[in-house]
Amino acid sequence: MKLKVLLALCALLLLSAFIAERKDPITIFMIGDSTMANKSLKNGNIERGWGQMFPGYFTEEVVVDNHAMNGRSSLSFINEGRWDVVLSKIHKGDYVFIQFGHNDEKPRATLHTEPGSTFDDNLRRFVNETRAKGGNPVLFNSIVRRNFPPKGVTEIKGSYEKEGPVLVDTHGEYLESPRRVAGEMNVPFIDLNKLTHDLVTGMGVENSRKLFMWIPAGQYEFCPEGKIDNTHLNIYGGRIVAGLVVDALMEEVPALAKYVRRYDYVVAKDGSGDFFTVQEAVNAAVGGGKKTISILVRPGVYEEYVSMPESSPRIELVKQTGAEIRDNGFTQDVYVAPYKGDRVCAISYTFDDGLQEHYTLLFPKLEKYGFKGTFWIWGKCIENESAMQGKPRMSWAQIKEMSDKGQEISSHSWSHTNLKRVSLEEVKMEVEKNDSILYEKTGKIPRTFCYPFNAVNSDICESVVDF
Repeated sequence: MKLKVLLALCALLLLSAFIAERKDPITIFMIGDSTMANKSLKNGNIERGWGQMFPGYFTEEVVVDNHAMNGRSSLSFINEGRWDVVLSKIHKGDYVFIQFGHNDEKPRATLHTEPGSTFDDNLRRFVNETRAKGGNPVLFNSIVRRNFPPKGVTEIKGSYEKEGPVLVDTHGEYLESPRRVAGEMNVPFIDLNKLTHDLVTGMGVENSRKLFMWIPAGQYEFCPEGKIDNTHLNIYGGRIVAGLVVDALMEEVPALAKYVRRYDYVVAKDGSGDFFTVQEAVNAAVGGGKKTISILVRPGVYEEYVSMPESSPRIELVKQTGAEIRDNGFTQDVYVAPYKGDRVCAISYTFDDGLQEHYTLLFPKLEKYGFKGTFWIWGKCIENESAMQGKPRMSWAQIKEMSDKGQEISSHSWSHTNLKRVSLEEVKMEVEKNDSILYEKTGKIPRTFCYPFNAVNSDICESVVDF
């Protein structure tokens, strides 16, 4: 049985080119409290720290190592030995993101620090010791607490029976310590409190609840009784706040800007994305009004068959190293061809298959810049005049030349028919006939297959895999 890599995302899927230089990654270490920390995924927990969502915004040249921990202040983080652990890992060129304040405010002796005094001293220690290791510190103040007290109420509470119209600060001078230390020590500073304050006020009293852990009773196994939490972020809030940080970093730490990548959705097994499955992301893309939706798939094995709704926009599916999509034993994958030097590049080209201009216009450009791509070919449009639909198509000699120079020629069935509308015997004929002629004309067995019209089901998949 021939090995085939099956792509269920066909004519509606255009894989954008990507280039990654292979070198030792930069590590961003994160130290802070629960608003930044990684959260357990047990029982469907939807709470996320913004630092947990950070990896989905960077290339694989950046590694995020999040040491932020629930309930810690700058004092307890040091006294528990957590800072020593981070310090031992820092190498020259790494970054340390520092965000404390929420728990430094608390009166407990093991947590409490004073702004302008012990809090500032701890921040200076983080900065000095990071720099001594050749690292780059970045200071943040605390994200805003969603506090809308009713008119006339001055006592700060976690929630109110009826909320007022004005967002009121709860952090006081603890917001100024990171700014002050950053100014005196020439450290990049992100005013995350202002960014999140503006976000919450812009969304308004009602809509801003969507960012935080407002959990209805009886909906989630991790919190069956429900709760109202105006301090901690949910999946949506974590992604949004992480995006705000990335935007600010591009201004304050421009050296990191070249590693930033933005995707409409991120799929991740470790909870760092919008969704846990690729299908959820594809479904979310439908009806959004955008013509192109980008989806990043982070490392992990995704045991699912991805089906594209007919009304979906064009999908750019980008898989990081270690990401695999599997269904019933076969692997959906993308041909990644050699690129110049020590880099790789993948391009999937499937608009009006086999056009002459692919050879005369696109192919020379690919050769000029050293790119290799995948071209989907259905044989009938090359050989049959009526199938050409009045459009000039490549010759087999031209297709072979492209193949010989490293471009991948892949199968798109023989006649580009909707495989759901024919018998399984005819499906096999479509695949076998096209595979045979591609092998005859190029000397290579196609290693990928694209379903015409994205028409596919499990029976069709099995028929294609058999070949």
